[in-house]
Amino acid sequence: VLLNALRDQTGILSLVIDSTPSTLSEYGCPPEHDPVAKLPRDAGRLLIMAGSADRVVTPDASRELLAAAERQGAAVIRDPELGHPFMDRHTRRRMEIVSRFLTATGSTHK
Repeated sequence: VLLNALRDQTGILSLVIDSTPSTLSEYGCPPEHDPVAKLPRDAGRLLIMAGSADRVVTPDASRELLAAAERQGAAVIRDPELGHPFMDRHTRRRMEIVSRFLTATGSTHK
């Protein structure tokens, strides 16, 4: 949903995407809605996170998205300990990663 909304964004926007599959078409969605198809050309203000311990969105399911995001300049985190958001014991660590990224890109309120 966020990557679809980002398509029409014209201002400065930093965005964090955590634990999303590369494609949704295998779930019946049209391929044009696949997250990998919605990455902006300049993804320098985007952070994509994936956990190797995620059993909901497996590393294989997000591999293509992560690779494309890196090629397009996004920050990418592949963390061997992270599981699925709010389903693992690393919520605080995950939020610290997000906060550091948003602070570094100037996207936090002061």
